[in-house]
Amino acid sequence: MEGLIDLSSLRHVGFVIRSMEEAIAFYEKMGIGPFKIFEPEYHEKSYLGRTGNFRMKVAIAPFGPIEIELIEPLAGESVYNQFLEERGGGIHHVAFDVSDLDGVVKKFKGLGVDVIMSGARKGLRFVYLNAKQGDLILELIERAE
Repeated sequence: MEGLIDLSSLRHVGFVIRSMEEAIAFYEKMGIGPFKIFEPEYHEKSYLGRTGNFRMKVAIAPFGPIEIELIEPLAGESVYNQFLEERGGGIHHVAFDVSDLDGVVKKFKGLGVDVIMSGARKGLRFVYLNAKQGDLILELIERAE
């Protein structure tokens, strides 16, 4: 159908956690892993419409056809800190790969969905959207070809 937003490429389910080591130990006991751990260096960061200063530690592991992403906030204001304060951790977002990030964001904005955080690094741009329906946060990821 014309005008539908294509979110057919599910990438990962993201969890915000307090301790990377404890979370990885828990998931590995369930047979999920091994995890690749890194601290991404983002530029062009924004949070709630302002320049962002966030840093985080990320761990990624395959989980069937998708990935599990663990995020431990390290510094600065972010959706991750807010989530830990309000909820104490857990499932935070569902992420999709998109080929035209700006176009998809424009369609979501037309539905009244706001960008709450964004960033870019070499080969990748992302945005978090607050869908406000069912308290759902979506992450859209555009990777360079």
